[in-house]
Amino acid sequence: MLRRFKTAFIATAVALVVGLILTVAGATWVYYQDISDRKKMERSGQLGSALAVVVCVAIAPFWLIPAAKIGKERREAAARSRQGR
Repeated sequence: MLRRFKTAFIATAVALVVGLILTVAGATWVYYQDISDRKKMERSGQLGSALAVVVCVAIAPFWLIPAAKIGKERREAAARSRQGR
């Protein structure tokens, strides 16, 4: 079963690394803006939230598609076992 999720694990690792790099770059960019500290905190929070959503949306298909295939196979196997009784 883990072989089906191999791509999902790799995609998750890559997405998290890219997300962390973008977060650090974005936080650095916000830090050097000529705005008040309160605005910097607000923008950093918004940036972090937006990047978290983007990363989750990016990796979701890699997990949901194999999970759906496994669920379909299990339902078919259960239906076959019920028919064999």
